Amino acid sequence: MPELINKRYIYYAQTFFKKCIIFFGFSCLGFIAIHYSFAQNATKNIYLPVRVHILSSTKIANLDSNLTDIQISQLFQAVNKIWKRAHIVWEIESIMRRAATNERKYLNAVRIKSNKSSKKRSVLPSVCATDQWLDHGWNVCIIKRFSKNAGGIYINRRGFPPLVIFAERSPRGELRPEVLAHELGHSLGLPHASKYPDNLMTGKGNNMRPRTKNKIKKLTFSEINRARKQADFGRPYRKIAN
Repeated sequence: MPELINKRYIYYAQTFFKKCIIFFGFSCLGFIAIHYSFAQNATKNIYLPVRVHILSSTKIANLDSNLTDIQISQLFQAVNKIWKRAHIVWEIESIMRRAATNERKYLNAVRIKSNKSSKKRSVLPSVCATDQWLDHGWNVCIIKRFSKNAGGIYINRRGFPPLVIFAERSPRGELRPEVLAHELGHSLGLPHASKYPDNLMTGKGNNMRPRTKNKIKKLTFSEINRARKQADFGRPYRKIAN
């Protein structure tokens, strides 16, 4: 009799373990399939169109950019190298060469004291007329340089389409792709969220400091996920701003 009971227990135990193995096996397969799908999506390139506006000015040297089409192409190659880890590719849709507008307003704006920087930002977009803007994509306006310690800015204001303004020359006189990559990061909703010098989204002039040779600026996994979510919409990040 004890032997019969033992055999039953063994039989039930074996049956139970077999069912567990089958259940967990299918569960694991489902888990793997879901994560594989996420991994596939996360490594699929997202292509974002950019219309580049090269400004010229006979009155204000700081607005008169003279970058060639080849230099623009090389600039975006360097930007895409930085964004490669996020599998986001910035594609030049076209390059427009045009005269700067509202130059007098710009001159008045750069004379404003720093504690009124919001007024400066409200004027800066006006140097790049919107009549030839790319409606479904990104617009980057390139000037020669900013008057202060800046290399670029992402402008997102009420009543004005999102715009990246990039200076071809940093305060050190260099062409800095990291600065443009940083501002494009803002256009994907990324804030200044890091204090580490090797992070792309670290602010306070971090991307204009002397480079470490062959070192590419990085993005965290959370920054990559957030940027890709916005990139999937196919348009720049917008928020309600005054």
